[in-house]
Amino acid sequence: MNYNDKINDEMLLNLKKYNKPSEHSGNKIYKVLINIQPPYVIDKGNGKYDGLIYDAWQKVKDEMPGYTFDETFYKAKNNTEFINKINKDDYDLGIGCIASDYDRVSKIFITRPVLMNRCVILFKDKRLFISEVIKFFFIYFLPFFVGIILVSLILGYIMAKKTHQKLSPARIIALTTASLFGSKGTLLSEVTLNTSSVLIIILILIISTFALQLLQAIITNILSQAYIESEITRNRVQLARLIGVKGSNVPELFETNYGCEINYFDGSLEEAIKQYASNPKLVDGVVANSAEALYYAPKYGLKITTQYFSLNEHGWVVNFKTPELLQPLNEAIRKVHDTDAMRKLCDAYLGSNESYMCVF
Repeated sequence: MNYNDKINDEMLLNLKKYNKPSEHSGNKIYKVLINIQPPYVIDKGNGKYDGLIYDAWQKVKDEMPGYTFDETFYKAKNNTEFINKINKDDYDLGIGCIASDYDRVSKIFITRPVLMNRCVILFKDKRLFISEVIKFFFIYFLPFFVGIILVSLILGYIMAKKTHQKLSPARIIALTTASLFGSKGTLLSEVTLNTSSVLIIILILIISTFALQLLQAIITNILSQAYIESEITRNRVQLARLIGVKGSNVPELFETNYGCEINYFDGSLEEAIKQYASNPKLVDGVVANSAEALYYAPKYGLKITTQYFSLNEHGWVVNFKTPELLQPLNEAIRKVHDTDAMRKLCDAYLGSNESYMCVF
């Protein structure tokens, strides 16, 4: 049995266990806990709120005219704390962005998906292209360049000394060096060639003729390779060491699926991002949902990986004590999706390129 099947079986078991016949009474007031979690729910101050999930909730409420809701806003560090507070304080419904996992579905009902989301990495631009150029320069270019110079000087000195005994070592080295950079006529005019030396001198001339072209090709290759390496680094090497919010299932996805090292942060996602932005040398990036990443990246001067990772679905949560709320809530969510309202909300908050993250 795979992990998703295990989750589904647990949800079905809980539905059978808790979903006892119960009719909704028009006099009942359902307590709702709303998690302040930008960009899903944003506190505008003075008792005003907006955000992708908050606006979706307003539309869903319009599809449930016979229900009365008493809303309380709460800023949780993570979804685990949010769910625990719902159970502890007997809230009937939790509005946020909750992805299902086995531990959560054993504590609470999760509605049909409200939002489909992707996992990304927020990272600080470390001028990767320049760093790759420097790395390739010292590993490949510099040793090769020094090697050519040394070999050419040694060959030139030996052959020039053999062809003209009267030249001083300093003069021979100077002429050989000049020949490497195109001053071949100087070498030919200053030495007397004999038949046995012609082939060796031709070899030196070939080296001097193509040395710069070869070095130019090497430099071009280094720059192109450095660019490729920087792109690979930007998308994959960040998986090595990451910050993830404790109590969120997103870091666990990375740890399980990609085998990367996760440093769990006991606080909110924004606090984790702020800490990383102030000292990006500690780790390679911060794991986040793409909607949150789009919201926080410009605020803290971070970039988002062009590669997307695990896909997950986010819903709302219903207390086991009020199972009669689950079915009408799911029906209302479906109606909102069917009217294309969620896509318009995604366009408004995330941009048209991300609107497909809304579930239909």
